[in-house]
Amino acid sequence: MVARAGSIGGHEMSSLSQITVHTPRRSGHSRSPLGILPTVVTHRRLILALTRRDLAERFRGTLLGTLWFVLGPAVLMGVYTLTFSVVFRARMPYADPASDGHGLFGVFLFAGLVPFTVFSDVVARSPSLITSRANYVTRVVFPIEVLSLVAVLSALCGGLLSSAVLVVALAVLGGGVPVTALAYPLCLGLMVPLLIGLSWTLAAIGTYVRDLGQVTPLVLSVCLFVSPIFTTIDRFPPGIQPWLYLNPVTVPVDLAQKLLFVLTWPGFLVVGAYAAAGLAVMAAGWMCFQTLRRGFADVL
Repeated sequence: MVARAGSIGGHEMSSLSQITVHTPRRSGHSRSPLGILPTVVTHRRLILALTRRDLAERFRGTLLGTLWFVLGPAVLMGVYTLTFSVVFRARMPYADPASDGHGLFGVFLFAGLVPFTVFSDVVARSPSLITSRANYVTRVVFPIEVLSLVAVLSALCGGLLSSAVLVVALAVLGGGVPVTALAYPLCLGLMVPLLIGLSWTLAAIGTYVRDLGQVTPLVLSVCLFVSPIFTTIDRFPPGIQPWLYLNPVTVPVDLAQKLLFVLTWPGFLVVGAYAAAGLAVMAAGWMCFQTLRRGFADVL
């Protein structure tokens, strides 16, 4: 069956009027994780178009438009530096003992907040991905599984722009950018499979349990403070340190900060283990979504 994205109707999909959405002829939906890659390949143009539209709509109607993608992170970077480095005189954990270590604490904090912001953006949006687009389920034939991919790509684009601001701040305040900074985007890319899986799971469950949208902000607050964003892992009590790795942002944040301030490359064991866990979460999320989607139309 073939449905044009433009047929969804209204202003909402007018920018996608030339994109053709191919959907399977059979009425069932495969729960096998092997169906993930064909889905991405088949709907790649739709995913990219929806991502562009999502990014454009974030600041539609504002005077500065897409400049906010850069101005927002830049202002936050300035606020963190002023507050923690100048006012509170917080010392950066990885600072050279010979220096005061105050000037870079804001940059250190921002380096950890970039991966967390990507994570929180996806998790916060996911419970309402389906319920906020009920027409996609009840009125047209549309591959609703791509909405999670769009949410992740959109958040990733914001994270990459924030990373550019981070690099500039590091060059200005830190006196240069280390070669290990080239691997910083890896810290964001490493989260992609896990984020897609979490988004599928939260979107599917959130369609039935609307309270999930109220719970996720509380969970995100816990993830923020029980992570190495504000300090290093070794400064937590020894009994708590192993449990920190249950936090999905711990590894990306720790890798990001060590790349920029310890100048060490990521270990293959850590990266491999996190990537494997992310792929497992993505496979589980796909199966959860494909199982629960059969009842979406009944509850929307």
